[in-house]
Amino acid sequence: MNQMVENQDTPGVNTFATWFDRQGLSMSAFAAKSGTNRVSIKHWLRGEAFPRDEYCEKLHAITGLDCFGPGREAARAEHERLIPPQVKNDRKAKYVANAALFRKRSRDSWRKSYEGQRQFVTPAAELDALRADPRKRKNVCRECGEILRDVGRHLWPAHKLTAAEYKEKWGFLRSRNATRSESTNKKQSAVMKRKKHRPPKWTHERLADAVRASVRTNKKGTGRLEKRLNARGKRLGARPQYWKRTRAGDVVTDARVAQMRLASKSVPEIAVATEMTATPVFFRLKRMGYPKRARVFLHGEPVGWKHFHDLRSDFNLTNEQAAQRLGVSIDWTRRRLKPKRKGEALSLKLAKRLLKVRAELLAEFKKKPASRQGGRPKPLAPSEEAGLRTKYDRLHQELRALRDWIREQQPAPSVSATWDWLCDGFRARTLQALQLWPQFFRYIEKNYDSRDFNQGQWIPRDLAIAFLAEDFGLTEPSLAFILTHRSNRLHNFGAIDPQLQKA
Repeated sequence: MNQMVENQDTPGVNTFATWFDRQGLSMSAFAAKSGTNRVSIKHWLRGEAFPRDEYCEKLHAITGLDCFGPGREAARAEHERLIPPQVKNDRKAKYVANAALFRKRSRDSWRKSYEGQRQFVTPAAELDALRADPRKRKNVCRECGEILRDVGRHLWPAHKLTAAEYKEKWGFLRSRNATRSESTNKKQSAVMKRKKHRPPKWTHERLADAVRASVRTNKKGTGRLEKRLNARGKRLGARPQYWKRTRAGDVVTDARVAQMRLASKSVPEIAVATEMTATPVFFRLKRMGYPKRARVFLHGEPVGWKHFHDLRSDFNLTNEQAAQRLGVSIDWTRRRLKPKRKGEALSLKLAKRLLKVRAELLAEFKKKPASRQGGRPKPLAPSEEAGLRTKYDRLHQELRALRDWIREQQPAPSVSATWDWLCDGFRARTLQALQLWPQFFRYIEKNYDSRDFNQGQWIPRDLAIAFLAEDFGLTEPSLAFILTHRSNRLHNFGAIDPQLQKA
């Protein structure tokens, strides 16, 4: 300390001890003024220790000495250099001999400082409001109300809870960002953007699995599914405030875009009709779960190579015969008919041609007489009968959800409000049967008045059977017989499904 540089504002003062002697202050008074204790002041005056940065700032404001201000680092380095080696060795030996005691003192000092800086939400009513809504102020601990940067590290030491248990208890998302403050998330996002971080390619391949997992784990009353998917970097939530307005002032809703896609309109056609560009149309369709290109839909799914395989197996066609009926080359079908392509959809033109060929073959199939063993002609092709029960279950479940929502609305919702609810379900991947079944909406328009339908006075089971009967070209008793007998015969030997007995 005796090597501190001379202070320019006070001539003749070159050490802290000299300055202190000229002030005529007691150690207790100066310790209170500088926010420390008498022992520290005594060590500083004797040159046995150098103040930490937080005290240097206070001492510089009081004394004006350069050794506590701009010349702090040079004065500290000189102080360390002048400490005798024997003193350093003695200090080290003392610390090693009493390591537990010194660590305890350090922890106690940190704890005292930490306790003085802790902040809690007040009043209690505000904490209750936060507990009821997991989307607000995620960095506030719902257990004790403490305001933190990241709640995750606080949970186990304070409440003996894991992060997963905490999120499940209070309805948070299953994401790392679910318990972080907005400032922390912004800092992390800025760092990732600065480094130009890109997720590995395999994450894109597993995104569909993540979406399905989110659908399974979604619970009523907790964080919205859109929020769950937002946490995974996929923005599916609708943002009506950004929707395009036409020259006439009308808002281009999701319902309008979805209806045009169900009518097999391409992205450019939808863009022209809605006075939008192709990019926002493409992404809105993608977020609602529609195919990237215009497709033809059959029984709730795009017509694809799966239907080509079914065409061959249902009507006993060879590859050459099927290719000839569709007007394509045999080599082309061989290249395309690979197991990995079975889930792909056909082009718009080829899909329409396949549906036409299928309708012709199906008409001939239904005219076949009964076999020698007796019985009636089969009303459905084998592939249609095999998948009928699954389609009925999915459609019945979604119709029940639709009717329950309609009955909860007071007054009865309008057609546009019903479509808005459907599009929200499309985005959340909870209405995947109705999403790709344009024939259902045409059936409702033909057989129901919009006002009567939106009253919710219909039975989901009856509506599902009536629609499927028309879609598959059957009578309602025939369809109900297939669902209750033929479909169950493979599984429970004729037991009637209890779901078909429900109203």
